[in-house]
Amino acid sequence: MKNTIYKILRETEWKNFQSENIFTGSVHDKRDGFIHMSANTQLMGTLDKHYVDIKTIILAQFDAKLLQGVKWEISRGGEKFPHIYGTLTASALKQYWTLEAGENSRFTLPKNI
Repeated sequence: MKNTIYKILRETEWKNFQSENIFTGSVHDKRDGFIHMSANTQLMGTLDKHYVDIKTIILAQFDAKLLQGVKWEISRGGEKFPHIYGTLTASALKQYWTLEAGENSRFTLPKNI
């Protein structure tokens, strides 16, 4: 599967990740027992489904080879999504972007994704 995976974070989640250098999951992640991640081709679908009421998000890019507990499992629409059965660590972070929703409440992904 892909070596680059993404986590969409709310601003408070991002601040906690920055201060602690580790992310154990959002409320929804903890409820489901794993950290929800996306491949680049899945990002817009995830944003449109779960983040329509959010104005600002942080899109964090991770090197999946540096993370423990990565499993690709069937999820929305029968498609395989990356799930982390563990934690996200700052050492696996490759890059991040702060994204603002446009007037149509949709996000535009950076061109290099």
